[in-house]
Amino acid sequence: MRNVSVGGMPQAEERYLSVQDVARRYAISIQTVWRHTKHNPDFPKPIKILNGSTRWRMSDILAYEVRRQEVGR
Repeated sequence: MRNVSVGGMPQAEERYLSVQDVARRYAISIQTVWRHTKHNPDFPKPIKILNGSTRWRMSDILAYEVRRQEVGR
């Protein structure tokens, strides 16, 4: 975990989300998460962590959501 700030507000520790967590957050299927990852350049890119698992940084997810809200205004 690493210290991060989101929107200028310091956060204690970075959180990492699994593909299941991301799918649940957006109420989409796991396959759709992967589709967005591959075909939507704005969608946060996953990272590989030590044990070979793929995770999304919560800070990247939150930044993506902020960008989407700004575009929708």
